[in-house]
Amino acid sequence: MLTLWQLRFEVEDERKVFPSGVHALLGKWFQEGAEHHDPKAYSILGLASGEGVVDVLVGLLDGGLADRLALMPPGLPHVFGDDGNQGFLALPPHLVRQAAWGDLARLGPERGWSLELITPLCFRRGSLASPWPDPFKMIASLATRWRLGTGEEPPFEIPDSREILVSYANLETLEMWGTPQNTTERGRGPRRRQVVGAVGDLEWRWAPDTRHGDGADGAAALNRLLGLCTFTGVGAYPQFGMGAVRVSPLGAGSNRK
Repeated sequence: MLTLWQLRFEVEDERKVFPSGVHALLGKWFQEGAEHHDPKAYSILGLASGEGVVDVLVGLLDGGLADRLALMPPGLPHVFGDDGNQGFLALPPHLVRQAAWGDLARLGPERGWSLELITPLCFRRGSLASPWPDPFKMIASLATRWRLGTGEEPPFEIPDSREILVSYANLETLEMWGTPQNTTERGRGPRRRQVVGAVGDLEWRWAPDTRHGDGADGAAALNRLLGLCTFTGVGAYPQFGMGAVRVSPLGAGSNRK
């Protein structure tokens, strides 16, 4: 089962609540052994703050984690960050949305999609990070998340990214301090590596070589993988709030042709 949850925290200073602090709380609650080891079956998909309050969206690919999260008690304390920003869970976790894996597997074909990169998206290779939202890498990331959540291969053929036409892109790259490394420097605590990610808007169109058919199976498979974006981030560090993507059908009325 795929689930999307909202967690509300009351905090001393909402400006000092970051995804890394929420990740630390979730890691402890889920009793993770290696806190910063990828991949995780949960993603932080958004933070919204008001005066003394922070709402967090958490996507889960694992029904066991959902059962565990539902038991998180109001009043659970947590310190966000290194400067003693005290907070606590204000309300019981709220289930926003859920879907069965079979629901995604039955989605039909679309021919175009609008993708909004809400939080910085990147792909990593060793110590390097790339902000380029390569369709091949995005599809591979979603297929990996499918395997992580189900323990099985997707029940359809992974679509060929060469059949995707990126018909529009309006992107901005952001530099940020990312996940802590496991090394320390002269007793100063964990060092953070700098990460570059992309935010902005994309449009994808399914444009197969028509000499080999209309590509309806590939379009349906791509639509099913993109359906995962409601519940998981894409690319590196989704457990730290990166790679949140909002997907909607492009439709025939798009003015970007």
